[in-house]
Amino acid sequence: MTRTVLGGAPVREVLERLAQGARDGAQRRRGREVISAGTMPTWVEERDLRAVVDRGPSRQRLAFSTVEATAPDGRRAEIARLRLRGSGQPAAPPDHLLLIREGRLGRDDLTLLMVAGDLLDLRAAAPTLRSSALNRLTMTLLAAADLRPQEASAGPEAHRRKIPQLLHEALGLAPGDGLRAVLAEPLEQQAPSGAEGGQLGDHRRWRQLLASPLVDGEGTSIRALVSEPPSAELLEVCAQEGWVLGVSTPRPPSEVASALADAGRMLGLARQRGRSLLAEELDGRRPGVSTWEGVVPAEARAAFSARLLAPLEALGPERSAECRRTLRCWLAHHGGWDATARELRVHRNSVRRMIATAGRVLELDLDDAGVRVDLLLALDWARAAHGA
Repeated sequence: MTRTVLGGAPVREVLERLAQGARDGAQRRRGREVISAGTMPTWVEERDLRAVVDRGPSRQRLAFSTVEATAPDGRRAEIARLRLRGSGQPAAPPDHLLLIREGRLGRDDLTLLMVAGDLLDLRAAAPTLRSSALNRLTMTLLAAADLRPQEASAGPEAHRRKIPQLLHEALGLAPGDGLRAVLAEPLEQQAPSGAEGGQLGDHRRWRQLLASPLVDGEGTSIRALVSEPPSAELLEVCAQEGWVLGVSTPRPPSEVASALADAGRMLGLARQRGRSLLAEELDGRRPGVSTWEGVVPAEARAAFSARLLAPLEALGPERSAECRRTLRCWLAHHGGWDATARELRVHRNSVRRMIATAGRVLELDLDDAGVRVDLLLALDWARAAHGA
């Protein structure tokens, strides 16, 4: 419940956690507004709930008022009321928190009710809009600041050293740990589910999901600094809601701008792949994943492959496609003629002739290891860009 309130979640989620913890039904009643959660006995009627709410105000806020509701078959339920401070405004309607259980409410149930009441009072009293604005302002300043150590003549070095330390404490980083940047956008052009103040469109909701106070953005663009990478469960929620995330590698608190740039590259690649992407996935150890994809922007990759492979176009569409396919297979097999021939189901001499043609047209030494690396990257990037 504490995490829920501090994350700016709606009152309904606090009630759901209260009802789940006490295994009861819970309600928040403020004037005519009623929010319910959990399950209450079916024989408890509105008049029973009103009876406990309409009782006179308690002299002590933490004093519980209770009434019993009886079913026709004799079963009983107990209803406890806790009066909330609410917003503190004189004209504000009465604010109550109810807990309803079949049988008797125990001491643990009433303790949970008291804790939930304190947390809802805290939420009502906290200047959420102002605090959110301050957090977003902090993110904006951090993203634009250069916090790396510089020469003393470059500015107030003492302040520059202090900011990363405060950032380290704000995110709860352990000594030696780095922060990560997270960028999130909808996968499609249209606004995703909840983009206008909904579950994932509300940046306060993102604060809870990412467990971080440093979140900036609204609607269709979110950026944040976090101490831990998003969990698989969170990534699944984002996918269901139509969002993709790019997550940077861990960076020192003095490299916020660099972390955000890294997350931006991850987000661009995530959009291409249609799923959220963490920087760890581009570690070069996973089959079919190139480390360079997370470093080189998509436009640069496309320009590089087009420039290097352009001479093959002189062979014509069919011949060029056959040459690319043979060259890619031959490079993947480390120049193995027989392995390439078996995979392509052609004679090894056909492979030799095609590779010789490729080297002649491209005017490249295919025995050079650096040339082979460049060609392999160019062929992979061209295939990813054109789907072939």
